[in-house]
Amino acid sequence: MNKLIQSKEKNEIYHLIDLLHYVLVNVKTNDDVEKQFQQIRQEWPNYKIDIEGTLKELQPYVTPEIFQEWNTILKTLEQRIMSQSNQQSNIKPILIAHRILKLEIQRLLHIEHQEDDIDENAIIQ
Repeated sequence: MNKLIQSKEKNEIYHLIDLLHYVLVNVKTNDDVEKQFQQIRQEWPNYKIDIEGTLKELQPYVTPEIFQEWNTILKTLEQRIMSQSNQQSNIKPILIAHRILKLEIQRLLHIEHQEDDIDENAIIQ
């Protein structure tokens, strides 16, 4: 009986994790996961160019180590996107990593623009 309860709890946890994955990458079904992955794979070359440009724009605002880290993350993500088969268990982590990269770049750009605004205000005063 105890093992049955543990098994049920384990399945509920896995289901919750799947739901969180879906929410994080904004999909509703496994088909959506595959479609989103294929779209990311198809758009990757242009997206990568945009991200590299953004990273170069942000380079003066971060340490060389952080800049190198972001480039490493970008290369690793590219390898995983371009070499991955359409196996659900492998796609979800890639979609999550892609989403996190996108959100983090947006956050860094927001911080950069805030610093630019502060600098402009200091000049005006």
